[in-house]
Order: sequence, then C-alpha cells, then structure tokens
Amino acid sequence: FKVQATAASLVSNVTRACNERLIDGRGSCNALAATVGRAALEHTEGDHAVEQNLLAAWIDQLESLRGKRSTPRPRTASSPTRAT
Repeated sequence: FKVQATAASLVSNVTRACNERLIDGRGSCNALAATVGRAALEHTEGDHAVEQNLLAAWIDQLESLRGKRSTPRPRTASSPTRAT
C-alpha cells in the first residue's frame, strides 16, 4: 500500500512533534508549522502547484534538522517550560 499525507495532516503532525519536543527549538517548530500551514491553505484555495512547491521546501527544512539532536527529550511534569 502507499501512504499519502495531506498538508492538513502534516500540520497536525508538526504540532504534535513540537508539543512532544521531538523537534528541537521553537524557531524550527515555527518555521516548519508556517511552511506546512501555508501549503494547507494553498491546497484549500486550489493552488496545487504552489502547495507542492511549499511541501518540497518543507521537506528540505525537515531534512536540514536531521541529526541535530540524537535523543528526544520527552516532556514530563518536572520538565522546565521553554520560553517562546
């Protein structure tokens, strides 16, 4: 079978990953969320060429983060809150 993600599902996944601190840094989270959020908007508006370009850029952003942190930091009740 083939898995196909939508821009809308990617927005949800980025939000979850940031909330679970699987993506390091608020700036990275904001940049990823902004790009994929815009892609979802372009999809809704029917501009699929722009959506595809934005998703390609989003993939580049995501791949640039690969290897920047070796272990995820799970959020616990005693974990300090990051400043935004």
